[in-house]
Parts: sequence; structure tokens; C-alpha cells
Amino acid sequence: MKTMAGMRVVPGIGVGEFTIGRSLNDVLGYLRRNALEFRRVNLEYSESPTDDILIVLPWEAMRLVFSSPSQILRSVSVTSLDQVTLQYEGIAFGGPCQQVSFKRLYSLFGPTQFGEINEDSGSYMITYEGMTLGLDIPLDAISAVLENPTQQPFVLPDGRPLLAQRLCVTSVEPLKPPPVAVQGKVGQSRWVVGGVEGAVTPSVVNKGDTPTDVLYEFGDADDIVQGTKVYSFRYYSRGVEVLFDAATHVVCALILHTGIMHQHSMFRFEPCHFEIFLNDEVALSLTTLMTPYLEGLIGNEAPTLLGHSCVYDIPGRVKIETFPIRDHFDALCGRLHTVALLL
Repeated sequence: MKTMAGMRVVPGIGVGEFTIGRSLNDVLGYLRRNALEFRRVNLEYSESPTDDILIVLPWEAMRLVFSSPSQILRSVSVTSLDQVTLQYEGIAFGGPCQQVSFKRLYSLFGPTQFGEINEDSGSYMITYEGMTLGLDIPLDAISAVLENPTQQPFVLPDGRPLLAQRLCVTSVEPLKPPPVAVQGKVGQSRWVVGGVEGAVTPSVVNKGDTPTDVLYEFGDADDIVQGTKVYSFRYYSRGVEVLFDAATHVVCALILHTGIMHQHSMFRFEPCHFEIFLNDEVALSLTTLMTPYLEGLIGNEAPTLLGHSCVYDIPGRVKIETFPIRDHFDALCGRLHTVALLL
């Protein structure tokens, strides 16, 4: 929550509305709805599907780090405490009008163990449960601080206060991956679809289901897209599309979106966490990259080119679409884009 006193800091939970565990699309939606408040937003990601995704807010001096491929927020950093006003338990600190001394934060957050000095960067790192504070120590003062390892360096040898510059909030417990939303076995005509918070039992989609059956199991669709041969019910929070044959009006496929940063639907669909079994082993999942196992699954089959992506047929009525890494048009160097389950 952001008030006149600044964004609230809760160790282990988050800063303001940026709470640990929140999804990338959810945070982007919040920033869009509050565009007048957050004047500039930078989204940063790399070609590697395992690298973190970053949202950088330059005016607020904040960095939001999302794990990949789950796309859930795992840390919130304020990189310049003299640039943004924060508050802890109703007490404001930071901002351009006041320096944030280590002694003040120590009295605010309470005692903790002695920190660690990084001599290369000239920083002193203090750790609380769910939060880390970074303080800058002049290089010429490091040796004097090291001489008193059992005393917190509230002041420098010349009498100046030690100032805090950075703050990072992380989860106290390891983040749990989102629950599996779609699960089934290659070649079957019945798929279990979960991913609904608070649902007692998961939804089930079967070959031959009608739109009425799907609406009963899934609830109202977020969007309905009409086509000449097929039409689809879109469920953005689940990362799933249910496709119907326009002639027979029965389910013909499930489309599972992985939410990779290059695809056109990445800001609409949440990543779908799925497990597709081949025999008794998981053949495909959201965390499956173009591994030798998947390469063996595809074999020597030539892909069908679809725009900038490649489509492979896997025996058992499963199609996978991959998005190649830039400047290297080889699907096995890319990562999963969407998975189509043909019913």
C-alpha cells in the first residue's frame, strides 16, 4: 500500500503492492492501472528461458525480480533509499529530504547479527529475516571497521554516520511453484484442469464435450474468439484455451500457453503449469526446455513453420509449438511456446 508516508515495507512479504509470490501479469496489470503514479516502467528479459525477468521502476528506484518460467515475484529491491520514501509500522524513512542512517534503521527494525563487508564493492550487508540492508562504507574506512568485528559500525572513524543505500525484501520460506493446472496422459481423451484458487475439485474436459459442459466445469470464459473452422473459450488466469469444432460444436483441442516473453499472448495468459505424461514419465511440462529428452521425443521429424515458430507433432495427438532464440532458427534451441492437446 502506498500512502503519503510512502510504500509500506514488510520483511518477507513485500514493498507496497509488490508482494512476494505475485504473478508477472498481475503486477503489470497493476502498473497499467496506475500509470499516472508509476511514470516509467522497464521490462527486462533475456533470450535464455531460465534467466530472471525484471521490472525496473527508475523513478521509484525499484527492481522487481520474477523467477522464470513460473513468472512469480521472488524479490523486491529499493536501490536508492534517498530517492523514495518508505514506511515501516507507520514510521517513514528514506526519501530526498532525509538521509537514512544505519543507527536509525537499527532502532526501527531491531537488533540483528553482525553483517558482512564486501571489500571490493565497499558495502556492508545487514540481514534480517526476509530482508537485507545494504550500506556503503568508504574504502579508506573498511580496515577500521574490520578491526572491530564485534561492534556494529553505526559511525565511521571520522564520526560521520554510516548511511543505508539499498533494501531488498525476499521470501522467508522457499517459494512454492504454482500448482499443476493441466494433467493427463498422451493419447487419452480426458484431461484434468485445475488452477482455480479455492476450488474443491478440478475441472475435467473430455472428448465430445459441448460448450455447455465446459461452462459448467470451468465457469464463464474470460473471452470468446470466433473463427471459421474453430472457436475458443479463453481462460487467461489458467493459461488455457478450449477449442471447439465450429461444425459439430464439441471440444477438439486444449491450448496450453507457457507465457514465454516473446509470444504475442504473454501479457494476457498466465503461464499454464502442466504435466503431460508419456507412459509413466512426464514428457512435457512448463519447465521442460529443449532438452535431449524432448529432442528424442521429437526425433527426426521436420517441423511445420508457422510465422516465427515451429510446430511438431508428437505421437498421441499432441502438437508443440516452439519459439526459436533470436538469430538461430532452430526449434531445438528455443523453448516451448504453446502445447495443443487434440481430443
